[in-house]
Amino acid sequence: MKLTEKTIDASDGQFDPLSAIRRYAAFSLGETGGNPAGVMIADALPAVAEMQHLAAQVGYSETVFAAQQSDGPWRVRYFSPEAEFP
Repeated sequence: MKLTEKTIDASDGQFDPLSAIRRYAAFSLGETGGNPAGVMIADALPAVAEMQHLAAQVGYSETVFAAQQSDGPWRVRYFSPEAEFP
């Protein structure tokens, strides 16, 4: 399996949470094709409504949000454009 990475950039120069989401594509030979997913690794997870909104804006079948908790383990949540995956 090959993963490719591409950053989603904000167009207006202001901080935009979309700029923190990276695009990874499995089964790709370059920046196009494959199975793209959005990935955001942050100091803290955004609010649920914001994660859902960002996943809808990105539009990939899956967008993952990950942050390390203060006691050590990582918290990871997966969203489609329509809903969170259980």
